[in-house]
Amino acid sequence: MEAASSHLKREPLTNREVYDMLRQRTDLRMSQGKVTAPVEQNALAYLEEHMGVNAMAAMTPAPEELFEGQTPEKIGDFLRSVEHFDFSEEEKLQLINLRPRTELELSLIVWGLQEWPEGQAVELLTLIAEGFAAV
Repeated sequence: MEAASSHLKREPLTNREVYDMLRQRTDLRMSQGKVTAPVEQNALAYLEEHMGVNAMAAMTPAPEELFEGQTPEKIGDFLRSVEHFDFSEEEKLQLINLRPRTELELSLIVWGLQEWPEGQAVELLTLIAEGFAAV
């Protein structure tokens, strides 16, 4: 059992990764003439609605622009750019998925933001905007 599951990713998945996985599963099941589980259909519908995916684009794997540049490379670059902030894994995941644009949005994700030195929150918001700019 351990060997069989050792290749599985053990960290939280971004919305982009969940969408891609569900889209692939749905496409595979449809090509086999099977029905997708309602919970998977609902999850796909939610991500498509909240991530800006329109109905036509949902028929193919998600193009990069649908997730505002959330490619694996950009996610990795972003995580390296914010290493000095010493975020928890949960904070990193929320920064990637929610991409806050204001200090108020950021304060809902990052604990103790009000105690940061002046300008540091703006620096982080800039890193987020630059890191996930639409392609």
